Amino acid sequence: MKLVLQRGIFYCRIQDWHGATEDFTQILRVQKDLTNVLYLRAGAYRCSRKWQRAIDDYEAILAINPNDTNALIGLQEINQK
Repeated sequence: MKLVLQRGIFYCRIQDWHGATEDFTQILRVQKDLTNVLYLRAGAYRCSRKWQRAIDDYEAILAINPNDTNALIGLQEINQK
């Protein structure tokens, strides 16, 4: 899974949001409570303007850790749009 994560991050760097979300989703199918991967995928969804999917990921993070500052900020930024 480490290689899939690295590839997903690489896809983000080259702005291939579809490739990134596919790789992050593949990881989350195996272990759905990885907040760092949820956060990366939420960011990729935001960049591809898939707002509801980003919101879903931020909410999943908050279900695991209600005090996650990054997820709270991410939701706030989307709601300001």
